[in-house]
Amino acid sequence: MDQTTFYKQLLDRYVNNTATAEELEVIDHLIGKGELDELLMGHMAESWAGEEVIFEEERVHVPQKTRGIKLWPRMALTAAAALAVITFGIWLYTSRHPDKGSDLLNYANDIKPGKNQATITFTNGKVVKLSDQKNGVVVGEELKYNDHTPVEATTGEPANDNTAEATISTPRGGTYQVTLADGTKVWLNAASSLTYSPVLNKEGIRRVKLAGEAYFEVAKDKTRPFLVSSRGQEVKVLGTHFNISSYADDDKVKTTLLEGSVLVSRDDRKDEVMLKPDQQAIVAGSKGITVHEVDVNEVVAWKTGDFRFEDQGIKDIMKQIARWYDVEVVYEGDVSDIRLNGSISRNRNISQVLTKIAQTKEVHFKIEGRRIIVKK
Repeated sequence: MDQTTFYKQLLDRYVNNTATAEELEVIDHLIGKGELDELLMGHMAESWAGEEVIFEEERVHVPQKTRGIKLWPRMALTAAAALAVITFGIWLYTSRHPDKGSDLLNYANDIKPGKNQATITFTNGKVVKLSDQKNGVVVGEELKYNDHTPVEATTGEPANDNTAEATISTPRGGTYQVTLADGTKVWLNAASSLTYSPVLNKEGIRRVKLAGEAYFEVAKDKTRPFLVSSRGQEVKVLGTHFNISSYADDDKVKTTLLEGSVLVSRDDRKDEVMLKPDQQAIVAGSKGITVHEVDVNEVVAWKTGDFRFEDQGIKDIMKQIARWYDVEVVYEGDVSDIRLNGSISRNRNISQVLTKIAQTKEVHFKIEGRRIIVKK
């Protein structure tokens, strides 16, 4: 094996988080000696041709008011790549050797991220707590986890209950996947609930009720439309993928379509719109339905384990954080003008998430128990 191939394999293992402790020390040593400069320059020059290089998978920054077109002339690539080498080396070192005086380590308290948590409440009053070691449940005529093991009540007996209606709920800091009787899959975000019928068929209609936020993958059935009722609106589909956010503490109900088509109507039936993929319908109070194009990856990032926001106000960002970490958020002073772009994993402790946001220098945080203080 030649030296260049060996170095490339080392870097690949580092990027993929498969490098051993010994290999990490070798990489540090090689960067210190400058022996990776040429390899990094070639790699970065190729990557920087026409797009921005992101060294960290997570970052938060202040959105630019005016976005210019990025031009990378060929003659500038060498200088850009040289800068990339320096940046990469600094990042590589600091990502593994954090400053002991950093904001992250200055948080006296920390809070772990949410996890799989949910309960099912039946009309007869029985409440079944679902296992946090499972990530999904099938709620047809039989009640079982999506690995086919039975759901048991706290008494150790099967929790099956074929009553007319039931509600599965996630707490703040909880999420759960639900498979309905027709095969439709629903992912519930934190502080959300889905009310359903075990047989899911009333007069030829599949109907559920949602509070909070959920992502739907509706099983196709041309003979039985699927209806989702949420605060102030109804969504009608035959089979498609979409997301609804209808939290009580938000002034808007948002329906976002990923594929297929959905019909969104207000409860009073005064307005209705047919959405196309990558469109979002917003219902706000007594106003009509507005529709605009959105980045669907940002909307459903919660489902894949991320916070993603683009030109979003800090209070809206903190609502998402509060629900996922089950914390109270209070503000000192006016922060309404702070808007940020960013992407951060929801699997990190809250101190790590807040540190990423605080690195913008636009906002600062203090953790007091389960209370987050936000100020400029």
